[in-house]
Amino acid sequence: MRLAACAAAVFVVAACSSSSSAGQVSPSSPASSPVASAAVSASAAPTIECRLPVWWPDDATSDIHVGLLPIPSGGITNQETLSPTTDSTALSSFQFYGATYFGAAGGWKRLNRALVSPDGTRYTYWNSVGTNTDTVHVLDLASGADRVIYEGTVLYWPIAWTADGIYLVHAIAPRQGAFEKLYLLDPAGGSQPQLIAGSDRHMYQYGWVLVADGAAWGIDNSVSGEAYSYSVLRLDLATFQVTTWHGATSDMLWPFGVDLQHRLYAGDAQLFERIGANGTAETLQYPGSDALFSNEGPGGVSGFVADAMGVWLDGTGGVWRYSNDGMAQEYPAGPAAAIVNPAGPCA
Repeated sequence: MRLAACAAAVFVVAACSSSSSAGQVSPSSPASSPVASAAVSASAAPTIECRLPVWWPDDATSDIHVGLLPIPSGGITNQETLSPTTDSTALSSFQFYGATYFGAAGGWKRLNRALVSPDGTRYTYWNSVGTNTDTVHVLDLASGADRVIYEGTVLYWPIAWTADGIYLVHAIAPRQGAFEKLYLLDPAGGSQPQLIAGSDRHMYQYGWVLVADGAAWGIDNSVSGEAYSYSVLRLDLATFQVTTWHGATSDMLWPFGVDLQHRLYAGDAQLFERIGANGTAETLQYPGSDALFSNEGPGGVSGFVADAMGVWLDGTGGVWRYSNDGMAQEYPAGPAAAIVNPAGPCA
């Protein structure tokens, strides 16, 4: 998920943070939190519970290194290197940067996992083919067949592919981090993107940044004098109702993902929280790296995976796991200075 290696539309957003979440219910502060952290060694935990697919970039070569991390014993196995493709489509968008693991039978592909179809057979991405022409594509992963399903003067940026179809945002000025509204596009093609009811409303400049757990999640803001405040909104994709999931604070918390208990994980460069349906926010131990907290625009967070074991986050020199009860644990993997990303559930 490192943007330095991505194509022209890529940007990094400096996290806005000045204090912890005011008015939120936090069972424990970072200083007194019972959350524990520990690096796991092979000698300490010999039993392999599952294998977590991970990847990390090689900034010197633009290669991506991948492998399987045994949990909890550690020690990466089945290592491979994914080199940049010569296919011109890979140069059109940072949405080709990253890696997705398709299991033992399917292996690895150099793709952003959020944009893979639910059945794992296709991939969507955008491309610009001229000064005033932008396209959205569907790529068949087995045959390599590439179809244009949208072509027009409006730049739509795919952020998720779910059972509903392909969710897009209108990229007004992606270099400046300006996006708006939410749309749904039929992957079969032959139709225009359809505006999602409730999504056309006041938002912070990044708008709707995540689609997960039957909802879209985004950031709103307000200004009072010189004071800025931010809130996290949830748009239910079945009822189209918008609710405030996290009340206004001076921290601009970026929604990363949702666990299997329907709790949202969000954070900035100083604060990491898990937010439940009743709006209560638990302050979790901050990971040892701020890698995850470099915002990458809508749909750009690749270092978050939810499974039955909890959630997995990227980190420097390893990955972090937050169990369902909030306990944090670091698992070393890859070079000490590399940003290591989970690439799928631990299985």
